Amino acid sequence: MKEEIKELLNETFNGPDGTRSWYTETKKGSGLLGTIEGISAGDASTNLRGTTIAAHTHHTMYHITVCKNAIKKIDVKSDWGISWKIKDVSEDEWNEIKKGLEDEYKEFVDLIDQSELSSVTLRMILANLAHSAYHLGAIRQLVKEL
Repeated sequence: MKEEIKELLNETFNGPDGTRSWYTETKKGSGLLGTIEGISAGDASTNLRGTTIAAHTHHTMYHITVCKNAIKKIDVKSDWGISWKIKDVSEDEWNEIKKGLEDEYKEFVDLIDQSELSSVTLRMILANLAHSAYHLGAIRQLVKEL
C-alpha cells in the first residue's frame, strides 16, 4: 500500500512518471513542484480572486508539516491562519517557499517509508494527498489567470 500512496504523491508533486497518469496531465512537470517552478515572485504575489499562488504554496507546505507532526505524535498547536498570511513575496522568499515545499514533501515520503500504517497515520497521509491535489488544481487555475 505504501508504494501506491507514494506513486500518487509523486504524481501530485512531481507529475506522472512515463506516459500515463492517474489524474494529472501526462506531461512531465505537471505536478505541484513543476507548476510553481517557473513562476516569478511577482506572479506568485499577484492577487487572483482574493488569494495568491504564494499563499496556496505556503499553505500546502504548512499542511504537510502538520501531518508529519501528527504522524510523529508531536503535539504542536496548529495555526491555520498563519499558513495563509503569505501574500507578497520577494524572489528570495518565493524560492525559500518553493524549496521548503519540496523539502517537506521529501521528508513526508521518507516518513511514510518509516511509519507503520495505523488507521490514524493512513488517514493523515490520505488527507494530505487529497489536500495537496486540491491545491495543485487551485494553483493551476490561478496560473491560467496570470
